[in-house]
Amino acid sequence: MRHSGRKKVGPPKIRDKYSGYDKKYRYSIDLRSDGVIEDHIDWCHKHCKGNWGWWYITSKEWETRWDSSGNQAFMSFSRKKEAMKFWFANINLIYDN
Repeated sequence: MRHSGRKKVGPPKIRDKYSGYDKKYRYSIDLRSDGVIEDHIDWCHKHCKGNWGWWYITSKEWETRWDSSGNQAFMSFSRKKEAMKFWFANINLIYDN
């Protein structure tokens, strides 16, 4: 069989089924809050093709009394472009608190 000299191109990478809670990827964005709002998750579902997730730095109060006020929330992305797009699309929500 002869080769045409073209590279075989497969389907684009589809989001990993493991995106979501407690996932850290190369590019993380500090949300400047103790939680992740639904708007951030909805944005990622709509705009991200790569892996994404959210994670927390938790406080001692969280571990002893489930008090989230001392936690620090982050959104995390496997693709730099998607992290940048998220940042610019949500900067008003991130810096509004």
